[in-house]
Amino acid sequence: MTGGWIRTIVAISGIAGAGGVALLNGAQTEGVSVSATPAGSQQQHELCLRAALPFFDGVGPGCYTTDEIRAFADLPVVGSGGEETTVMLSHPTDADAAPYDCATCRVYREMRYEGWYALTSRDMRREAYFVRACRLIEMLGDARPAEISYFGDGEASFDDIESVAAMAMIGVAADASDASAAPEVIAGGDGEWRLVRGDATTVLQELSAADFDGDSIEDILVFAASAPVEGTARAVAVGLLRKIAADGEALFSPIP
Repeated sequence: MTGGWIRTIVAISGIAGAGGVALLNGAQTEGVSVSATPAGSQQQHELCLRAALPFFDGVGPGCYTTDEIRAFADLPVVGSGGEETTVMLSHPTDADAAPYDCATCRVYREMRYEGWYALTSRDMRREAYFVRACRLIEMLGDARPAEISYFGDGEASFDDIESVAAMAMIGVAADASDASAAPEVIAGGDGEWRLVRGDATTVLQELSAADFDGDSIEDILVFAASAPVEGTARAVAVGLLRKIAADGEALFSPIP
């Protein structure tokens, strides 16, 4: 059985109430059966987030339709402190053209499609941050209900996180002497986990559970932020927790 973080819905043209959205479960909504997708309607999904969406301000825990998730591409990308951040792209052929400052994923994707590119090392770093943010929206928008789940209720267990941490699949070490030590795993509640190794901590946040990679098996989409206890260096990553058997170990796969 899969968890309850995603469900199939159908947007029905001309139906009032609930934004024209109904559950695709055979129920009657406003006198229209939605056991099959009616003509003139579009099948969507509603995906629930356990925590605030990273990279974007104002997207809190809750359930969002496919269209609402894809509209996040119009929100400004923000840094770790909540400040709006941009990536400056240079014209593909005209060296005299003014660079363009991209603030949203939609604009960034359009400019990259036209061949604009990050020129300086600073903007290449910013671009890597944008790529993660935009890929996160893409994966959430393309998520589908899974047919098989090896996570209980679509949530990771302490053992799942401990196995991931022990295999050094995620997290940072404060120094070389700590690199081989397994991090201490601390459960924070609501899908938040802290992996502590030496003077460094990685906060791992479960965002949602669904089939994110098209193999019909449930994955858990996670966001990780790592930093030393004292210092400003901070690394972020987006990835999937995967299990391919009920008694198998959880694996972490970073999203490029």
